[in-house]
Amino acid sequence: MATVIAFDYGKRRVGVAIGDLRLRIAHPLDTIDCSDQQRFEEKLKGLLNEWSPSQLIVGMPVDPKGGEHSLSKSVREFGRKVSTIFKSPVVFVNENYTSVEAESFLNSIGLRGISQKKHLDSVAAKTILEDYFENYE
Repeated sequence: MATVIAFDYGKRRVGVAIGDLRLRIAHPLDTIDCSDQQRFEEKLKGLLNEWSPSQLIVGMPVDPKGGEHSLSKSVREFGRKVSTIFKSPVVFVNENYTSVEAESFLNSIGLRGISQKKHLDSVAAKTILEDYFENYE
């Protein structure tokens, strides 16, 4: 299988993107609400059943000064959780500025302000996956 899933982790929402490793094409897929852990895990399992990815990518924030970012521990815990659910290893990719890039892209297609909110995290995950295709694979 050449399917890859990327996650843009946030404490309230997780953006999800899907891609093809051979074609190196990424698409925003979904944004999952994290407020209910049971429903959140059900959504992740649904993604596994639907897509059966061969690779998992998780965006890791990096402190601009090179130190540990305040979210790094939470992102690693999330990575362990998805690795267990999907029974696949996780590759962490620097996600700095992906939300800024996603916001800029959405602005360029006319989505601004509140109308961006439901798309921002999945587009950021797409940006993470594109970065993986370009720099890590």
